[in-house]
Amino acid sequence: MKHMLFVLPLIFMSACTQHQVIQVHQERPKPIVSTMVKRIPIPLQDRGYRLLTQQLITKQSQFEKFLKSIKRQKAWDKKDNFLNILKTSNIDFSKENLLIYPMEENEGTVIVAVDRPMQLAKHATIHIGKEPSPQIKPNKIYYAVAYLVDKEIQDITFDLGEDNITISNR
Repeated sequence: MKHMLFVLPLIFMSACTQHQVIQVHQERPKPIVSTMVKRIPIPLQDRGYRLLTQQLITKQSQFEKFLKSIKRQKAWDKKDNFLNILKTSNIDFSKENLLIYPMEENEGTVIVAVDRPMQLAKHATIHIGKEPSPQIKPNKIYYAVAYLVDKEIQDITFDLGEDNITISNR
């Protein structure tokens, strides 16, 4: 009985001082390959791209105006290819926008990879890999990428390594 009196307070104290720690480890959602942002296979490099600015085309009338302005330009290497690819992309402006993103690099930098668009919620990210060339020249190289972007996407970020450029899809 003596032992029982001694053990009971120990049990009571240990029960009162023990607390349960419940850790809830919630993983952050991971980006997935986007089906709401689709790349249009325009030529990656063309000196005519130096005449372009970043464009988010949201209406058929804007698209037609854009095509006419390109048609009038002279200094292109693959202008007909560029125009034909855009015209045959079957863009449904009631559901998607056309994003054209031109880039200018020194001849010493080469774009080596344009990754598939990744999506997290209503945000898309496209990583563009660049690699320095051992020979740095003062000339410029002009690149561009084009995407069909579902109207539900809020923005697209181009991850250029040292910089990120975010474009609103509105």
